[in-house]
Amino acid sequence: MFSKKKLFSTEQHDGHQKIEQQTKKKKVKNRSIRPKGFVARMVGVITFWTLFGFMLLVVFVNVFGNSDEVNADQKIEIKTNKAMSQEAVQFAKDFSQDYFTWVNSTEGIKQRQEALVKYLGNNLNEHAGLGIDKLSWNSQFVDAVVKGTEDKGNNISTITLKVNFKLYQFEEDGVTVKNEKAGVKYFVVPVAYDGHSFGIYELPKFTYVQEGTTLDKVTYPKLKRAEEKDITEVRGFLTTFFRSYAEDPQDQLNYLLAEDDVIQGLNKTMIFEKVESAEIFKASENKEFVIYTEVTFIDPDSSIAFDTNYQLTAVQKNGKYVVSGMDEHKGQAVK
Repeated sequence: MFSKKKLFSTEQHDGHQKIEQQTKKKKVKNRSIRPKGFVARMVGVITFWTLFGFMLLVVFVNVFGNSDEVNADQKIEIKTNKAMSQEAVQFAKDFSQDYFTWVNSTEGIKQRQEALVKYLGNNLNEHAGLGIDKLSWNSQFVDAVVKGTEDKGNNISTITLKVNFKLYQFEEDGVTVKNEKAGVKYFVVPVAYDGHSFGIYELPKFTYVQEGTTLDKVTYPKLKRAEEKDITEVRGFLTTFFRSYAEDPQDQLNYLLAEDDVIQGLNKTMIFEKVESAEIFKASENKEFVIYTEVTFIDPDSSIAFDTNYQLTAVQKNGKYVVSGMDEHKGQAVK
């Protein structure tokens, strides 16, 4: 026989089991009421936000983490060849002066050698290539003119000079000049810059530069020649304009200009003489003309005549001609 206490415990245990079973059934029942595809959609949402977060992190790192590198790439470094600068040109001129200056004596050659030290690289001959063994002339530098420069890259260049100098010989007394002649050389000076100073990096050489021009002329765009009536009127206007351009104050010249001060006059520094020639073309259907002219001016101080070329653009406004531009020269070509 079971005691009442034991029987009660058994019944209580059975009651707990029934409650648990009912709770599980409710959970299963609740699961069964979720919409179809709910789980798949939840997986998709989680996957999307995970990928989105990862992509956002990558973008953040690229933009902010490599900002220094991006800025460095965006910096444009403009390199200039210091050996092509005005200072380098002056250095080459100074060198040419000491190079072409010597007295044919032991002391004179020594002085030249000492003068050249400040120019020459350590690997070069102390006399910069001058053959001192058979010298029979003295030399005096006159001047040097730049004829060209060539960029050799990395702060290296060659600077070509036209050097004028004077060669002379003394009598036996060593004072009186017995022979003298002019010298002219096209002198190529190799210049380098090491970040601190300029220097001659190899022995200078000689070249030849053709001084004469090969230019034929500068041609202008083809324009339609103005009608004879317009040519006569414009040519008469040119005389009025250039006289005012040379001799009138600016406020008076402005009456002959399309806009005030668009052209600055000569302010009485020259006197108008005459319009030597003029070619007048029609620029548009309106009363606008392109003019190529040669004008003679007189210097008031010396009475010397000077012929000069001008290109004008003139337009007719309110029955009178005014100038809208000078020496604009659009559409030119070298021939």
